[in-house]
Amino acid sequence: MYNRTTIGKYKSVTLHENILFKSSLLELITSNARSG
Repeated sequence: MYNRTTIGKYKSVTLHENILFKSSLLELITSNARSG
């Protein structure tokens, strides 16, 4: 059983990683579009 702070920390970490992943993916797409 998890307490709320553990779940909150986990959610914030996953959200942050998700944002980083999306921004890096977007960066990759835009750089490909520029070169292509």
